[in-house]
Amino acid sequence: MIPLSGRRKLLYLAAVLFGAATAFYSIVWVYYAPQAGPTSIGAEFSYSLASHALKVTRVFPGQNAGLAGLRPADEILAINNRRLDTLTPYYECVGRGKLGETLNVLVRRPGEGSPRNVPVVLQAPLPLEIYRSLTPSRILTLEIMLSYPFVFLVVGLAVLFLKIQDRNAWLLALVFAGFIALPDIPPATIHPASRGFLMSYHVVLGGLVPALLYLFLAIFPAPSPLERRVPWLKGVLLVGAGASIARDLWTLAAANAYETIWLPLEYGGPTWFKSSVTTRSRWRFTLKPHRGGLPPRQRQ
Repeated sequence: MIPLSGRRKLLYLAAVLFGAATAFYSIVWVYYAPQAGPTSIGAEFSYSLASHALKVTRVFPGQNAGLAGLRPADEILAINNRRLDTLTPYYECVGRGKLGETLNVLVRRPGEGSPRNVPVVLQAPLPLEIYRSLTPSRILTLEIMLSYPFVFLVVGLAVLFLKIQDRNAWLLALVFAGFIALPDIPPATIHPASRGFLMSYHVVLGGLVPALLYLFLAIFPAPSPLERRVPWLKGVLLVGAGASIARDLWTLAAANAYETIWLPLEYGGPTWFKSSVTTRSRWRFTLKPHRGGLPPRQRQ
């Protein structure tokens, strides 16, 4: 049994580390959230984890993707000779490319035998309003949320440090950190040095929010009627959240990707979960889908 003084020291150390991570995430998120990315090519995509390709879902009229000849249903297999085994080439070449730079895009078109090389010039990013997945109410919400993390950060950490040994204070701080992590941020805008941390923080803390929020409301300040009737429900929610987080961490490790409103993922049906992982280098992995799998299916 750890002495009380030693236990308090460990709790304060954990709180400091947790607070530093949450503060860093909040600051970086507020910096990057208003940015749609330095450049774009004027199209929308989804990423197939089964075929390792960016699928063109929409080409905006008059933009560079359309002028270069890209069409909906085209599959981009490589960018500047870098295969899309992960989304890193897309992040670095498109999201963080230089305005006016010409990209060499390897495109596979349905009905054609072999892929073709298509030169596409990077252009200024399109305004958020043009994306059909962003409704006016969602755009307004995004604008309001640009500075909201600091409110949850200050309140959550203040309660935590005032009641360092109270489990409810820790639970509240975790819930508030989850609120901070919930909104999407386009990974392509993030500097590579902090991209992995921000994506992982978003996946873990954001994924825990529903279960942690229910747990907090179920036990504080006293067990709720629902908690007394179905005490196992919080366990089910935590297990479900853990399964979802595990899947998202898998896609993060395998493809440097997670689901966003800017770039949906296609999981390739249930057989995707049976995919094997081949180590290509110390930090890079690629998925090998099993034969006979269902055709890719976009997650809704």
